[in-house]
Order: sequence, then structure tokens, then C-alpha cells
Amino acid sequence: MKILLEDSVRLRLEPEDSFQLFQDSLLKHAVERPPRSVGIFSFDDVKSIVEYATNSFFRHYRLYIYAFMTHCDVCLRVGEPLGGAKPLMIEALPMSAESEVDPTLQPELAHLFRPSEQEQAEAEMRRIQNREEPEDERAALIKQRVEEGVKRLMDQFEDKLKEQDERFNAMLNG
Repeated sequence: MKILLEDSVRLRLEPEDSFQLFQDSLLKHAVERPPRSVGIFSFDDVKSIVEYATNSFFRHYRLYIYAFMTHCDVCLRVGEPLGGAKPLMIEALPMSAESEVDPTLQPELAHLFRPSEQEQAEAEMRRIQNREEPEDERAALIKQRVEEGVKRLMDQFEDKLKEQDERFNAMLNG
């Protein structure tokens, strides 16, 4: 009965649940099934024990639970500190642009500014496109240099052609 009372108080059991626990423990001592139970009490003993427990312990169960249950009563009083004098309030300073911090540079907030998968995919596409543009620029630069080289060669060819014409005219006239 002491174990039953301690468990009932510890687990804060209702009377029905406590009676069920009582029946289970009594049954373990009334039936011979080693190693789980040992038959100490006979059927008549069990009947007498249940009747006695019902008329004594379970009749006053709520009283026992109330008496042995730990209660915690707290009484709080709020008094006026400093005899009711109001503490001086400090006025907040105005915020300025210099005191503002860029949240993307704060390590505590870095997880909030990580790019999403879609943003990463878009950035990759831009990077690929930017890589292609220099190839286009490179092709345009090569084309421009080839044209400049061809123009230079044409100028040299025309200069040689004029020299040949002048020599040919000098031979005809001379």
C-alpha cells in the first residue's frame, strides 16, 4: 500500500487509475507464474484485501493525495521601487546614416542572403553569356586586325604598282 500511495502521488493518478495499479500489483502476488509473479495470496485472501483497500484506502483516496501531494503556492508582491519615485528616462539619440550597418556583411545574417537555386542558375547563365561575349569581341578584334593588315598590304601593293608604272613610263620615254 505504501508503494501504491507513493506511485499515485508521484504520477498524480486519478482514483480509477490508482485502483487499476493496485489490482495489477495484487494480481502479481496472487498468481503463480515465475518469474513474473509469485502466488502468495489465495483467492479468498485477494477478495479480503480488495474489500479492505476499497473500504479504507480508496474511500479516503482524495484526502491522501491532497495531504501527500507537494503544493507550491507563490505570493508575489509588486512594490514601488525607490518609494514611488520615477527613474529618469534617457532620451534615445537620433540615428544617422553612419551608424547603419550593411546586413549582407554581417556573418550572423549570412544565411539570409545566400542566393537561391534559381538565382544561382541565372548567375551561371550570365557567366556563360559573358564568356561568349569576349569570344565575339575577340573575333571582331581579329577581323579588325586582319582588315588593317590587308589594307596595309594593299597600300604597299599600290606603292609598288606606282613605282613599276613610273619605271615603265621612264623606259618608254627614255
